[in-house]
Amino acid sequence: KLFIGGDISANSKLNLGGDASLKSKLFIGGDISANSKLNLGGDASLKSKLFIGGDISANSDLKLGGDATIYSNLDVGGNLDIGGNLDIGGNTLITGSLTVDGNLNFRGELSKTDISHNVLISDQLTVRNIAGDDVALIVRQDFNNTSIAEFKKGEQPGIILTKNEDYYLKDEQGNALPYIDSLVFYIQSRKLEQLDMFESGKTDLIVGLPTSRITRMLEGRIEDFNSKPPKLILANNPLLESNYYCFNMNDPRFKDPRVRKAFNYAIDKKVIGREILRNQYAELGYYGITPPVSNALKGYDFAKIAEKGYDYNPELARKLLAEAGYPAGKGFGSVELRYNINDTHSAVADEFSKQIFQVLGININIDGSSFEQLNIDGELGHGDIFRMGWSADYPNPETFLMNFYGKFVPADSTARSPINKMRYRNPVFDEFYQKATQASKKTDQLKYFNQAEVALMDDPPIIPLWYTGDIEITYSRVRNFHFNAINIFDFTRVYLKDWTEEEYKEQMATKKRL
Repeated sequence: KLFIGGDISANSKLNLGGDASLKSKLFIGGDISANSKLNLGGDASLKSKLFIGGDISANSDLKLGGDATIYSNLDVGGNLDIGGNLDIGGNTLITGSLTVDGNLNFRGELSKTDISHNVLISDQLTVRNIAGDDVALIVRQDFNNTSIAEFKKGEQPGIILTKNEDYYLKDEQGNALPYIDSLVFYIQSRKLEQLDMFESGKTDLIVGLPTSRITRMLEGRIEDFNSKPPKLILANNPLLESNYYCFNMNDPRFKDPRVRKAFNYAIDKKVIGREILRNQYAELGYYGITPPVSNALKGYDFAKIAEKGYDYNPELARKLLAEAGYPAGKGFGSVELRYNINDTHSAVADEFSKQIFQVLGININIDGSSFEQLNIDGELGHGDIFRMGWSADYPNPETFLMNFYGKFVPADSTARSPINKMRYRNPVFDEFYQKATQASKKTDQLKYFNQAEVALMDDPPIIPLWYTGDIEITYSRVRNFHFNAINIFDFTRVYLKDWTEEEYKEQMATKKRL
């Protein structure tokens, strides 16, 4: 332990194995490292990094020139100024202002905040756990393009983006862009609450409906969709997003392609689409890993991939399993299915286990967890089959097919495999994939990617289930807003204006002429 009644000044590093308590100022030119608590009665100024394994408490200002990593609690009675990144694992109490030049990551609770003091972050703000149900997070940009976060009680968590008055772009008539002054994104993961916010008018659009309320929303408000002008605008938006189960190719049972094909043929995807998804999808999984969204992937031959797709064929499934040496599932053993828990994924996992048992006689043990844990289990191969989903980073088959490239499999079978979680190797697939990535012409690239995907589905490491298609609704007063296959929204020319009957009739007449 270190107890100092006066100032402490060091031009180099300070390493503490125990607690440190200082009643006055601390000036360190190098790093400071403490495995336990650090208590400061006065100001603290450090020109480099801070690593604290225990709590940190400062009754006055704390200034750090480098990164700060705190694994426990942070209590600052004055201002906190960080020149680098700040990562806090415990509870955080700051009664003064907080300035961070890099990333700010709260992994514990923000147990108390004061909105009279700003939080200035130049890069990214991440809050994993905000104490209390009624705490909100608002982020905006100030005139110096610095994010300002305010924490308020009694408000829906959200992010506010405000217009930059100095932005240079103008429309054809010389009006400044964007048209709207601010955007508010509310933070709400529950679909039912999202819909309630939309129906109450708190939000202007909703992406995806809770399956339990689809019929009520679409049929119960039919007049709002069909009136002229309509109050609501409906869009069925197919996305470049695939939902599938993947096999752990380190499992000897799944090295036989007949077994993987048998699992594919054993699934009645129409039941999943009708009973669980309530028809809120773009297509069922009769293709490959790439979603069949032709308008986003023009020139890609989905028909050829569909020829290698898997529909429901229980007789063929049982035949293939028997040929692989497991008639009626005898001798196969049970299978561990890992998935991340939510209403849809849990219901699909339950239905999948029932169908596999009914068709193949194989027992599926379903094991739900958080998405983070599922991702870790997938990378380490802790499980036999994993629920996975993939959304396109850009409109190209490569963003999906890269997950199966053999060169992304680590040589050590116990090492993490973050990209190719299946640990799938197929020399035919790899050859076409590599040719596609090296092709200079887009037509050649799409041709080779197509051949790679055909090879993939001929030796399937996955069970495609469905391709996401959201029911998306906006209030008609939201003008110039358009959904797309990768849900990248452009608000540059969006504005709010209610329709008059005359204006709507003129708009419809113009569309007919076009």
